[in-house]
Amino acid sequence: MKTPEIQFISLMPGIEETMPVIPVGEHKYNWIKKAAQHAKQHNSLHETSVLKCPAIFQFKNKGFILRAPYDILLTIESDLDYSWTTSYDTTIFLQGTQPEVNQIAQTQGTITHHDTNALYDFMSSWPKDTMKRILKLNLPWTLRIPKGYDVLMTDPFYKDDDRFTVCTGMFESDMGIGLLTVPVKWHATQGEYLIKAGTAIAQLIPIKQEKISHQNLNLDTDKNFRRDANITFLKKNESFIGDRSFGKFRKWIKNKL
Repeated sequence: MKTPEIQFISLMPGIEETMPVIPVGEHKYNWIKKAAQHAKQHNSLHETSVLKCPAIFQFKNKGFILRAPYDILLTIESDLDYSWTTSYDTTIFLQGTQPEVNQIAQTQGTITHHDTNALYDFMSSWPKDTMKRILKLNLPWTLRIPKGYDVLMTDPFYKDDDRFTVCTGMFESDMGIGLLTVPVKWHATQGEYLIKAGTAIAQLIPIKQEKISHQNLNLDTDKNFRRDANITFLKKNESFIGDRSFGKFRKWIKNKL
């Protein structure tokens, strides 16, 4: 059976080589490097490390990272006003006959915005020192999603850069080619901010289209709960904290529950 394939199509020929969309596990966050150094220096049977936390590090296997393909200098003048420039004139590369390509090249530019009536006017709370307009990072990428899948676009999990937060959205395979415009809340109302080439902008997670039912039970109505909870605890905790291997645990418990 053929493996489903998501295709990222660059609107600027060459970007797919100089700054391709990559699997999450290939993006190197600085904080992970620091955590690895700390773990080497404090290796102990009684000390855990964030690097071994399965709840956190499964994100490395979930989807792809969309990165800034070039330097972008964003100047914030107020909670409504801004300007920007890029390291080179991107419009000379955005030439084509397709409507969406021309739209980016001629009318959008690298950063545009949604006005306050997109979100801010209706929200009962808003992050402090955050622009009231939603900025749109118009990156030169589209995507083709395999039938039967959607793609969740969200803020990169545990990223290094907290200056902005992606407004989560969904791309559907039934809606044709998707244009990778990334809406963000920018957490500043004044100053200059350099978005370096290679900065993680958004995380893209393919999700299979399927219906999943659910139940609400308790430890009495779920006849298997006590047994499953006991073997989960016992197997996870049979070694000291610093010597646990969740990879081995996953393999062991795979056919037990």
